[in-house]
Amino acid sequence: AEDWDGAQKTLFDAVRRDLIPEGEAKRYRMAIDMERARLKKEAGDLGGAADFALRALAVEPAFPPAVQVAVEAEQVKGRDKKAQRLLEDAWSAAPHPTFAKLYAGLWPDDDPAQRLKRIQKLTDRLADGLAGRLAVAEAAIAAELWGVARAALEAIPDAERSASVFRLLAYMAQAERGEAAQARGFLERASNAPADPAWTCSDCGATSGSWTVSCGNCGHFATLT
Repeated sequence: AEDWDGAQKTLFDAVRRDLIPEGEAKRYRMAIDMERARLKKEAGDLGGAADFALRALAVEPAFPPAVQVAVEAEQVKGRDKKAQRLLEDAWSAAPHPTFAKLYAGLWPDDDPAQRLKRIQKLTDRLADGLAGRLAVAEAAIAAELWGVARAALEAIPDAERSASVFRLLAYMAQAERGEAAQARGFLERASNAPADPAWTCSDCGATSGSWTVSCGNCGHFATLT
């Protein structure tokens, strides 16, 4: 019924009576807080949205939708340094593409080469993961530093190469050297590669490009991971 205040009170009571295990309750609590954050943001109350987002982060410190709301709120307050720390801490806890995009956006006047240096700094401690290498590759491609981009992409183990890796290689083949045949080959490999990570419903398996409080396919609550 979208009565989130009632849902929160009911959840608290259920945990107190040992009707819902604490681990499951944390997942529900985070989902309720994030939906309340979304509604506050939709109503133009970014401060209220950030309060709920921070409650969600107390449950899962690097939950991307919550980090995004908190970072946007800090930027509105002119506290870019705090936004920067939030993103650096979240990346260290659990690298995610959202964090790299938000981080680059903290300095809108940067040229592509400067943006690449920022991304390299962010990803430095966990640069060997898929998210870090893709972030560096995308920033290097934007700066037309093809060697840096190629090194990042080729360092990704074959077993971890998702569709986006081959799409980037295809773009580079065309943009850097005009090799249309090689670009087509990479695109064919992209169509057969594992799908890129996405929000996935643990109940029905449906995927989504963004997190929602309930699955858009089966309607189940707090199942997207």
